[in-house]
Amino acid sequence: MNNLTASRAKELTTLINDNEAQIKSLGQSMIDRAISSGGHLIEIKEILPHGEFMTFCKKNVAVQ
Repeated sequence: MNNLTASRAKELTTLINDNEAQIKSLGQSMIDRAISSGGHLIEIKEILPHGEFMTFCKKNVAVQ
């Protein structure tokens, strides 16, 4: 491998590793947001009268 090829390979490896770190970070962010949404859903369920949660969610919540 010549110097130009080795330099480009190192550059590409850095980009790959940066992408992997961002993917992991975004994945954790998605998990954190899902957990947060779950907590909000639990709170809504506690607030609503018995039997109204599913109807409320179908009309108001984008997540299915």
